[in-house]
Amino acid sequence: MRLPTFTQTLFIITATSFTWHSIEHVALDKVSLATQVVLFSSLAVFLSIYVYIAYYLPLVKGHRINFAHNKWRYEAPRLIQTATVSLLVLYISLSAVLSQEYSVFSFLIAGVELAGLFSITSLF
Repeated sequence: MRLPTFTQTLFIITATSFTWHSIEHVALDKVSLATQVVLFSSLAVFLSIYVYIAYYLPLVKGHRINFAHNKWRYEAPRLIQTATVSLLVLYISLSAVLSQEYSVFSFLIAGVELAGLFSITSLF
């Protein structure tokens, strides 16, 4: 694990404060069941692909995916594309969930929260 840069630290702190505020003020019972299922399933898909690529392949299989020079396109094309689509769906569904508290700014708040998630995952 390495130390975060100033920008990563800023995103982590901002995302943590927004997430903490969202946990306290956003009621999931006001959100439709379909939106909840989409939100949590897209989060589960992304996290499972992340754990598979970042931990399982290098530690168990002894194979690291080379992201330099776009070699991931040949080594794990469907995994990266699936993770990208799940992140887009996560962003849209998280914005829909947050819209009850933040209204117009929900897309911005969801983007900051996901940037904080990326900053945390890039440390490992």
